[in-house]
Amino acid sequence: MNHKAKKAAYFFLSAAVLASTVFIADYAVKKGFARAALVTAQQTAGPSAQTQARDAYFPPPQQTPAAQNAPARTEFPFDINRGTISTIAGIGRAGFTGNDILTASQSMLNRPCAVRADEYANIYILDCGNRRLRKIFPSGDITTIAGNLKNDFPKNNSSAEKFSLQNPTDFIWNSRGDIYISDDALNRIFKVDENRLLTFFAGNGEDKNNGDGGLALNAGIARPWALDIDDDDNILVYAENAVRKIDPRGIINSVPEPPLSMRCTAVDADGNLYEARGNQILKFSNGETSVIAGTGRAGYYGDGLPADMAELNNPSCVALGPDGSVYIADTGNNVIRKITYNK
Repeated sequence: MNHKAKKAAYFFLSAAVLASTVFIADYAVKKGFARAALVTAQQTAGPSAQTQARDAYFPPPQQTPAAQNAPARTEFPFDINRGTISTIAGIGRAGFTGNDILTASQSMLNRPCAVRADEYANIYILDCGNRRLRKIFPSGDITTIAGNLKNDFPKNNSSAEKFSLQNPTDFIWNSRGDIYISDDALNRIFKVDENRLLTFFAGNGEDKNNGDGGLALNAGIARPWALDIDDDDNILVYAENAVRKIDPRGIINSVPEPPLSMRCTAVDADGNLYEARGNQILKFSNGETSVIAGTGRAGYYGDGLPADMAELNNPSCVALGPDGSVYIADTGNNVIRKITYNK
């Protein structure tokens, strides 16, 4: 959605003081069709029209512990530096609410499977069930960078938001800000530039690994599931039974002794490693392991509380913000959670 259209949409949702009618597009992902839900929201001087409309049709889920009196299931001690957890994106239900008219905290996600933060505190989400790469601005607004729910075969050199991803698995960016997205259903790596133009970058669509020494665009890459990048902008592609390296010239080769994939882990300035494991977020520091979030029970609970009292549901990815905040792709809850520390 362009700036003028988004501005007009926000004006429509917030201008009326009396009752107004709001349409929310509720996409049925598995069925492949859209239905419009008619919602009447009474406007007041209090909550915004967007919030009232969302709550009328998608009442926020109750955050309740999965087992009120059950002990925490953890084999590691809780970290002494406790942060506070909150939800910054998603409402706890899988789906897609319209074309990014609502804020991130009002929008539905569907199995977010990767999250990263840039130096400007923008948060990027691979919204896997919605087949989109999305961006949350520090203001809380959300936008789609690439992808949609169509089943069309993707076209090279097309607008990224009109591009049909099928099963995106990971994403990274290089020193120039170009974003690379892997898709294991299409057996390709795609590139999104600063103008949101999407091009084929690597893979010819074959479900096999071949083409060493040639252009990555002409090589076979079997089911790429993770990406990494080094300081020289060499891209590592973790594929089925192989790891491939693509240099800045676009030449691909297999890596005979590849490093372990660090997909969806994070390392801070002090060398501490953060990883999602089970229903917890672990911190590895100087040979010791501690828990920074999650009791070990699966659930959706704890916003506003210390993160080690919260319940997560199959978290799959961790990222660090420039201020030390920790972002979690809480995949089973269809939300992004944030741990904030008092400085």
